[in-house]
Amino acid sequence: MQATHVVFLAFILLVSVGGGLALLLGGSALRRSSATGGRVPVDAVVVDYSNFTRPSKVTFDYPVPGGWRRATRVEGLASVRTSGLLVQQGDRLTVWVHPQRPDDVVLEQVASPRALGGVVMMVAGVAAIVLGLAVSAGVAVLFLRA
Repeated sequence: MQATHVVFLAFILLVSVGGGLALLLGGSALRRSSATGGRVPVDAVVVDYSNFTRPSKVTFDYPVPGGWRRATRVEGLASVRTSGLLVQQGDRLTVWVHPQRPDDVVLEQVASPRALGGVVMMVAGVAAIVLGLAVSAGVAVLFLRA
């Protein structure tokens, strides 16, 4: 095997394995920083609820350090659940608040599209590493036979 062959193989390995590792790490970070990351459940009080609009709209007060905040959120799915059919003023519900950013509040702790993007990046990273190793092995065999 010549020196140029070794350099070519090293380049293939560096690009494929390095790129695959970068995709793995980036996907992992993206998955961890998705919309649900770091939120805590907080009891909120319903101020207004409108189920006559599609999607439904709920206004609620929730406690934050130093007082209360009011937020209005639109819900795609029925995430405000009570014992009856109608949501009344004063009903309690659980909202999810980011501790460092009290204005960042959601009705349900569901995964965001960013989390799916992170998983896709991680799968692509593993595929790049495996493909790079397979191509490098095949090229090495060809170079050894030449």
